[in-house]
Amino acid sequence: QAVRDLLGLATAVGGIMVMPKLWCFCDRYWNALSKCRNPHVMGMGLPFNCPMDSLYLTDRWNDKKVKFREHTFLSNPHMPAEVRANRVTLTVARKGEQARPHGPDAVELPYGTPMADVGRLVRQSHPHFRVLEVANADLRRLC
Repeated sequence: QAVRDLLGLATAVGGIMVMPKLWCFCDRYWNALSKCRNPHVMGMGLPFNCPMDSLYLTDRWNDKKVKFREHTFLSNPHMPAEVRANRVTLTVARKGEQARPHGPDAVELPYGTPMADVGRLVRQSHPHFRVLEVANADLRRLC
């Protein structure tokens, strides 16, 4: 659900989703598993950081031209510094609370703000942002 909502937000703001780090509690293997592990690596701890294709059919995402990047994208040493420097953290006020004033690298929107409005509202105070970070709890408060 969180990945779906994140993809919806990225699409609404005209951006590209950076996948969150994925954790698997059971391996995905083409043969029999033993205690949710590949029998050849029984010492593997659970949960483990798993590749995207353990949970999603990435060939279908590519066929549908879904715009996404792996979770390590922003920490890549080839990432231009100006992209990392233009980062805004998005928070969403809790139901019944007022949104706080925007900060130099943060924006808080009212509870229930439509995803379609997020890009415009963030650009009002941060017109050149390149990265929009949002936590799952805040993402769920959008509409």
